[in-house]
Amino acid sequence: MHVKKFSNRHKGHISGWLNLRDLDEELVNDLPELGFIAFNQEVAVGTMFLRDIEGNYAMIDSAITNPKASPIVRDEAMDLLTDAILKEAKLLKIKKLLIFTRDPNVIARATNWGFSVNKDVFMSKIP
Repeated sequence: MHVKKFSNRHKGHISGWLNLRDLDEELVNDLPELGFIAFNQEVAVGTMFLRDIEGNYAMIDSAITNPKASPIVRDEAMDLLTDAILKEAKLLKIKKLLIFTRDPNVIARATNWGFSVNKDVFMSKIP
């Protein structure tokens, strides 16, 4: 599996995944500029983005996977994408990286990545 920087030519993958998940495909038009896409061989399996917010803070945003990929492949993709996001945040000198979620799977995964969790289900990490 490998990760590449996301570009507009990859938007079709996300549109298809959104459609398969019965989500609004228009969401693809609100993606942050900086993101990554994971491929298992030549099949796209996941994306994750870094949304810049003020004060050298950023948040992980628009993490989505290919619902046709196996859970094991999707998990590996999310780990590789998170590694890419954390490295990029460090290069950009981001002071704090945030995640907002109520998804118990994301919360468990984020704590494994070293994020701290507060009572409002908002997590943060210094890259």
